[in-house]
Amino acid sequence: MRAKVQVTAAVLAFALAATAAFAQGERAELSIPFKATTPGTETGLTMDLRYFHPEDREKKPPVIQELAVHLPRGARLDPSAVPVCDATNEEFQARGRDACPPETQVGDGKLWVYLGAPDDPQATDLALFNGPGQLIELLLFEGTNNTAALERLMIEDAVLRAKPAQVPPVGPPEQRAAASRIVWDIPARGRYLVTPPTCDGTWTSVGEFAFGDGGSTRVESKQACERSRGAAPGGGGERPG
Repeated sequence: MRAKVQVTAAVLAFALAATAAFAQGERAELSIPFKATTPGTETGLTMDLRYFHPEDREKKPPVIQELAVHLPRGARLDPSAVPVCDATNEEFQARGRDACPPETQVGDGKLWVYLGAPDDPQATDLALFNGPGQLIELLLFEGTNNTAALERLMIEDAVLRAKPAQVPPVGPPEQRAAASRIVWDIPARGRYLVTPPTCDGTWTSVGEFAFGDGGSTRVESKQACERSRGAAPGGGGERPG
């Protein structure tokens, strides 16, 4: 039996100490720096994504219905570079992390969610697996290998897209579970993730989010990088507006 992957305080400490500035917004904040700042380099990344109620940040945020995270232009996220887990949703439900071979895990983290309980938001453990053209986000009840939820983020070039499952699937959005914070730690793993080939001084990632209350937001996360020789300031490396 393979050793259980433990999420340590170092994951959160690394994310909180990341050099990228938070993209500020009334509904969401995003920090998603690469672990390398040199162009064309194999790298990992960290992510700290937070959702907020637009009128009161201490309240339960609206349910997220659709998201797209665009890594900087020219970055490569290649699921074919590492072994793939082809486990079904049913296998994840029955076996937790053990549904996937250990070599297919590409990261871990934490997720906090509002469930309508007095101790909200509640923490869950998170394991990331390389799926077929996907990043599989497996949520586990904290400290266990018991599956709480599963999300499959589709990879399109260097864009991650998802329509998160609604829990429960029926009823008004205000009665559904709502994520409030998601932290990822993805170590460097060969050519799975590669920084853009050039840098003009800054790389910019973009998060686009749509919520169950009809609202939406777009936030940018900027990271300083090592300028390419001859690169003009304010040019390549950023996503279009």
